[in-house]
Formats: sequence, structure tokens, C-alpha cells
Amino acid sequence: MQQAQSIGWAYGQPNVGLGLLAFQVTSVTNCPPWSCIRRATELRAGFYQEFSDPIHQVPSLPPQRIPRIRSDALDFTCFGTSGEESDEPSQGLIQFEPSWIIYRNYYRISEIEMDTGKAQKIESGHNDSVQDVSMDYYGKRVATASSDTTIKITAVSNNLPSQHLSTLSGHRGPVWQVAWAHPKFGSILASCSYDGTVMIWKEGKQNEWTQAHIFADHRSSVNSISWAPHEIGLCLACGSSDGNISIFTARSDGGWDTTTIDQAHPVGVSSVSWASSTATGPLVGSGMLDSVQKLVSGGFDSTVKVWKLVDGNWKMDFPALLMHTDMVRDVAWAPNLGLSKSTIASASQDGTVVIWTEAKEGNQWEGKVLKDFKSPVWRVSWSLTGNLLAVAAGDNDVTLWKESVDGEWQQVTAVEH
Repeated sequence: MQQAQSIGWAYGQPNVGLGLLAFQVTSVTNCPPWSCIRRATELRAGFYQEFSDPIHQVPSLPPQRIPRIRSDALDFTCFGTSGEESDEPSQGLIQFEPSWIIYRNYYRISEIEMDTGKAQKIESGHNDSVQDVSMDYYGKRVATASSDTTIKITAVSNNLPSQHLSTLSGHRGPVWQVAWAHPKFGSILASCSYDGTVMIWKEGKQNEWTQAHIFADHRSSVNSISWAPHEIGLCLACGSSDGNISIFTARSDGGWDTTTIDQAHPVGVSSVSWASSTATGPLVGSGMLDSVQKLVSGGFDSTVKVWKLVDGNWKMDFPALLMHTDMVRDVAWAPNLGLSKSTIASASQDGTVVIWTEAKEGNQWEGKVLKDFKSPVWRVSWSLTGNLLAVAAGDNDVTLWKESVDGEWQQVTAVEH
């Protein structure tokens, strides 16, 4: 049976005239199975620029009333430039382009349009298995990584057939992952490969890509890459089978600085993921929060480790987190937008997904098994607001999960394809 081994969230940009920020699709009572409702996650005007389209910046607006929409899936809040509190969906207030959840299944990419629930098949054009899929910030282009050593970029639309745009060649082995940088840095894509290299690709003219930089610091396969939050700068973390994690940070002169976490997982690093760039705690009314840099890594040694940058050096923030009995295939740090706790999801060859939570900065991490899927779990991916978790398991099922008010995790739905 073919396996869905990669999943990722994407979102279209809202109508910036409304002053809306970051959004998450969810189901709403008395609406279609996938409702055209999204969730904004920030109130203070000073944060508008951070989440809005960098080309069409939203002007600073005073805080507005918070229209509240109640859902049978979860309670959430939308922010606009006007409106009163309401228990009913306000379609006039919320305007946007469609969102997608995407997953890969060997040569074909499935794109689920969340407001209709319909699947659109995207032929990737690869002649070997697709290892990863990543959608850009605007939800307009999909980058795919393949065992055929290439990366392909495809234009996607809910109204038009997908269109192949570019093929990037340069790696000498299977390409395991691709990741788009934040658009404030330009059109930049990173890739990592079995050949031990990490490549930075930059788009000059439209659909014309060049290799901007090649990192060859690792002695073995580079299995995972993750861009830091854009507030930190253009910064990429990489995990390798040689046991090391490397962090590459772009300088203003065009060069790159490199720091290394030596032997983070001595038998190999399988996955890395950045935390949000601010300490946990409520955003509204709290003033600016201290900026912190943290990473989570998963290893072939079955452990999950949390790392923190302290005085220019990366150190383990806590002892290794131990609940898995086989290799950790993926880790994902949930976006933290005003939440009082930090959350990490880890997926393992042992068939389980563990949700790790830290109630507040400095507390011990506590783990809870989401579910034993009875087959390897390949990937976990958080929605933009961190309230929904997508899981791709070895039986080719993609499921969505949310946390209830009592702290228990519930399956929202399974993505059919």
C-alpha cells in the first residue's frame, strides 16, 4: 500500500482591507463539512505587519471589538475592523482565498480544498517517489522533493489545473525535504539530501531559480531542515545522520555564519523544528515578550530533545524526553500565538504520536500519547494557529486532531482521498 508520508498546512492571504491576520480553517455548526471560516490570532495593531502580506502592508489600526463565533469543533475568535459580538458566522466580515491541507502519496500530490472538502490531484512530474511537499506562504506554489534527485515547483489554484513551473537539479541523491523561507527575504527555497548537502535556491526572474549557496558541512545524509521564525532572521536548522544539528544564519554581507550542536543524537538526527521566537504567555496587555531561540529535535535513538540558545551556545533545555520505543520520524513545535503553554508533537516508527506540553517557561515537559496508530507515523504538522494537528500514518491515512477544553485530544476528521 502506498503511504502518505508528508503533510503541510497552507493558507491564502486575506483581504488586507479588513485588517485580518493569520487564519485557520475549521468546521462550524450549521455550515458545510468544511466551512469557509478562519481564525485570527492577534489583536494588537503593532503585530499586523508581522502576519500580513509584506507587499501590501496593513496599516496600523486601533484595537477593535472582537466578534466571537462559536463552533461545535472549538471556540475561536476573529478580528476585523468593525463588527459586534455574535454567535453566528459573519461571512461579510471574513473574506479570503481558499486554504488547503496537502499531503504526498508517491508520485501524486493530493490537495484538499478545505471549504469544499474536495480533493484535487496534482501530478508532480517526478519519476521516483515524492519525499516531501511544501506550499509557499501565499498558497500559490507547491515545491516537491523526490528520490529522483530533483525538486519541482508547481503552480496550484482552486479554479485552474496545476501547472509545472520549474525543475531544480543539483543534488546527487534523494532529496528528503524542501522548505520555503518567509517572503520578507525574497523567493528562497531550501532543500536537503541523502548526498549530505543543503542547498539554498533563489528565484531571480519569475520561475528562474539558481543555487545561491551549498552547505556541505555534514558527513552523512541531511534528513531534515527547518527555517527559523522570520523575526530571528534568515536562519536554517538542519539535522543529519552524522548526529549533528547545524544552524546556518545569513549575514548582511551575503555570507553565512554556522553554529553546530555536536552529537545532538549520536546515532542520527531525523527531524528538527523551531519554536516561536517569543517566550510563552498571553500577548494582549502583557507588553513585549522576551525573545528566545529554541529547537526541538527527534533522533534515531528514539528520543526527543529540546535545545535553547544561551549566550551564543546551544544547550539542552531539559533531559531527553523518553516515551517512544523506536526511532522518532518527525517533530513539530506548535505555533505559540498568545498561549500560556508550549506544545510539541512527535511521531515515531513505533506507531505513536506523543503530545509534549510545557505549562510555562522552565517547567518540566509532560508527554501524552495521542494515539497508537498500529503502524509507523511519518509526519505531524500543526495548523497556522496551532490548534489543529495533522497526522500522516503508515496506513495512508491523514487525520486531523484538536484539543478539547478538558485537555483530551479528539479526532476531528480523516482526510479522504
